[in-house]
Amino acid sequence: MFEPLTKFIGPLGEIQKPGVWRSELYDENGNVAELVIPYIDYCDTIKQFVAAVEKFNEDFPQFHMLKYMAELKAKHIYWDVDAMKVPDATRLSDRTVLSLLMGMVRGEYFCAGVIEEYVTERHVIRWLERLKYLDEFRYKREANKKARGENGVDQSGAR
Repeated sequence: MFEPLTKFIGPLGEIQKPGVWRSELYDENGNVAELVIPYIDYCDTIKQFVAAVEKFNEDFPQFHMLKYMAELKAKHIYWDVDAMKVPDATRLSDRTVLSLLMGMVRGEYFCAGVIEEYVTERHVIRWLERLKYLDEFRYKREANKKARGENGVDQSGAR
Protein backbone atom coordinates (compact mmCIF):
# COMPACT_ATOMS: atom_id res chain seq x y z
CA MET A 1 0.00 0.00 0.00
CA PHE A 2 2.80 2.44 0.87
CA GLU A 3 5.06 1.52 -2.06
CA PRO A 4 4.45 4.85 -3.84
CA LEU A 5 6.30 6.41 -0.89
CA THR A 6 8.67 3.67 0.26
CA LYS A 7 10.21 3.38 -3.20
CA PHE A 8 12.02 6.63 -2.31
CA ILE A 9 14.03 5.03 0.54
CA GLY A 10 17.02 4.32 -1.71
CA PRO A 11 16.97 7.52 -3.79
CA LEU A 12 16.53 9.80 -0.75
CA GLY A 13 19.30 7.95 1.09
CA GLU A 14 21.71 8.58 -1.78
CA ILE A 15 21.19 12.35 -1.96
CA GLN A 16 24.41 14.25 -1.38
CA LYS A 17 23.00 17.75 -1.84
CA PRO A 18 19.23 18.12 -1.42
CA GLY A 19 19.03 21.46 -3.17
CA VAL A 20 20.44 24.88 -3.77
CA TRP A 21 19.49 27.93 -1.73
CA ARG A 22 18.15 30.75 -3.91
CA SER A 23 17.33 34.34 -3.08
CA GLU A 24 16.81 35.86 -6.49
CA LEU A 25 14.74 35.39 -9.62
CA TYR A 26 16.29 35.77 -13.03
CA ASP A 27 14.92 37.22 -16.26
CA GLU A 28 15.14 35.57 -19.68
CA ASN A 29 18.68 37.00 -20.17
CA GLY A 30 19.99 35.45 -16.96
CA ASN A 31 20.14 38.75 -15.08
CA VAL A 32 18.85 39.11 -11.56
CA ALA A 33 15.31 40.41 -11.95
CA GLU A 34 14.37 40.65 -8.28
CA LEU A 35 15.35 39.51 -4.84
CA VAL A 36 12.99 37.14 -3.07
CA ILE A 37 12.72 35.46 0.31
CA PRO A 38 15.40 32.73 0.36
CA TYR A 39 14.16 29.28 -0.57
CA ILE A 40 15.62 25.93 -1.59
CA ASP A 41 15.42 24.79 -5.18
CA TYR A 42 15.25 21.08 -4.35
CA CYS A 43 16.73 18.32 -6.49
CA ASP A 44 14.40 16.29 -8.70
CA THR A 45 14.27 13.35 -6.27
CA ILE A 46 12.92 15.52 -3.46
CA LYS A 47 10.47 17.27 -5.80
CA GLN A 48 9.20 13.86 -6.93
CA PHE A 49 8.95 12.65 -3.34
CA VAL A 50 6.93 15.71 -2.27
CA ALA A 51 4.61 15.16 -5.25
CA ALA A 52 4.26 11.49 -4.22
CA VAL A 53 3.28 12.48 -0.66
CA GLU A 54 0.64 14.87 -2.00
CA LYS A 55 -0.65 12.27 -4.47
CA PHE A 56 -0.80 9.62 -1.74
CA ASN A 57 -2.94 12.02 0.27
CA GLU A 58 -5.32 12.35 -2.69
CA ASP A 59 -5.40 8.62 -3.45
CA PHE A 60 -5.91 7.47 0.15
CA PRO A 61 -8.23 9.93 1.89
CA GLN A 62 -8.90 7.40 4.66
CA PHE A 63 -5.60 8.40 6.28
CA HIS A 64 -6.76 12.03 6.70
CA MET A 65 -3.23 13.31 6.07
CA LEU A 66 -4.39 16.92 6.00
CA LYS A 67 -5.37 16.52 9.65
CA TYR A 68 -1.71 15.94 10.46
CA MET A 69 -1.62 18.47 13.31
CA ALA A 70 -4.48 16.80 15.17
CA GLU A 71 -2.91 13.34 14.71
CA LEU A 72 0.49 14.53 15.87
CA LYS A 73 -0.97 16.35 18.86
CA ALA A 74 -2.90 13.23 19.86
CA LYS A 75 0.44 11.39 19.94
CA HIS A 76 2.08 14.22 21.92
CA ILE A 77 4.20 15.22 18.93
CA TYR A 78 3.93 18.89 18.18
CA TRP A 79 4.17 20.36 14.71
CA ASP A 80 7.64 21.71 15.22
CA VAL A 81 10.88 20.99 13.39
CA ASP A 82 12.60 19.53 16.46
CA ALA A 83 9.57 17.89 18.07
CA MET A 84 8.84 15.93 14.89
CA LYS A 85 12.24 14.27 15.05
CA VAL A 86 10.61 11.37 16.85
CA PRO A 87 13.24 9.27 18.59
CA ASP A 88 11.63 5.90 17.89
CA ALA A 89 9.77 5.61 14.62
CA THR A 90 9.45 1.84 15.10
CA ARG A 91 6.52 2.37 17.46
CA LEU A 92 4.46 4.69 15.26
CA SER A 93 1.26 3.83 13.43
CA ASP A 94 0.96 4.29 9.70
CA ARG A 95 -1.32 7.28 10.21
CA THR A 96 1.19 8.97 12.52
CA VAL A 97 4.05 8.42 10.06
CA LEU A 98 1.94 9.81 7.23
CA SER A 99 1.11 12.80 9.43
CA LEU A 100 4.82 13.39 10.00
CA LEU A 101 5.43 13.30 6.25
CA MET A 102 2.59 15.72 5.53
CA GLY A 103 3.67 17.94 8.40
CA MET A 104 7.15 18.08 6.91
CA VAL A 105 5.83 18.94 3.44
CA ARG A 106 3.52 21.63 4.81
CA GLY A 107 6.26 22.92 7.10
CA GLU A 108 8.36 23.79 4.07
CA TYR A 109 5.72 26.39 3.13
CA PHE A 110 6.45 28.29 6.33
CA CYS A 111 10.11 27.53 6.95
CA ALA A 112 12.41 27.02 3.98
CA GLY A 113 14.82 24.16 4.50
CA VAL A 114 12.64 21.89 6.61
CA ILE A 115 12.67 19.09 4.07
CA GLU A 116 16.43 19.44 3.64
CA GLU A 117 16.91 18.98 7.38
CA TYR A 118 14.70 15.88 7.62
CA VAL A 119 16.34 14.31 4.56
CA THR A 120 19.96 14.98 5.53
CA GLU A 121 19.38 13.83 9.13
CA ARG A 122 17.66 10.69 7.75
CA HIS A 123 14.39 11.15 9.63
CA VAL A 124 12.43 10.70 6.40
CA ILE A 125 14.26 7.43 5.74
CA ARG A 126 13.31 6.15 9.21
CA TRP A 127 9.67 7.09 8.63
CA LEU A 128 9.60 5.42 5.23
CA GLU A 129 11.28 2.30 6.63
CA ARG A 130 8.50 2.14 9.23
CA LEU A 131 5.88 2.29 6.48
CA LYS A 132 7.71 -0.44 4.58
CA TYR A 133 7.78 -2.62 7.71
CA LEU A 134 4.04 -2.06 8.26
CA ASP A 135 3.38 -3.04 4.64
CA GLU A 136 5.44 -6.23 5.02
CA PHE A 137 3.76 -7.04 8.34
CA ARG A 138 0.31 -6.50 6.83
CA TYR A 139 1.20 -8.71 3.85
CA LYS A 140 2.45 -11.52 6.12
CA ARG A 141 -0.63 -11.24 8.35
CA GLU A 142 -2.95 -11.48 5.34
CA ALA A 143 -0.99 -14.44 3.98
CA ASN A 144 -1.29 -16.18 7.36
CA LYS A 145 -5.03 -15.53 7.45
CA LYS A 146 -5.40 -17.07 4.00
CA ALA A 147 -3.33 -20.05 5.03
CA ARG A 148 -5.41 -20.55 8.19
CA GLY A 149 -8.60 -20.16 6.21
CA GLU A 150 -7.56 -22.88 3.80
CA ASN A 151 -5.85 -25.15 6.32
CA GLY A 152 -7.10 -23.81 9.69
CA VAL A 153 -10.18 -26.02 9.96
CA ASP A 154 -9.74 -29.44 11.55
CA GLN A 155 -11.70 -32.53 10.57
CA SER A 156 -14.56 -31.74 12.93
CA GLY A 157 -15.10 -28.35 11.33
CA ALA A 158 -14.11 -26.49 14.51
CA ARG A 159 -11.47 -23.77 14.39
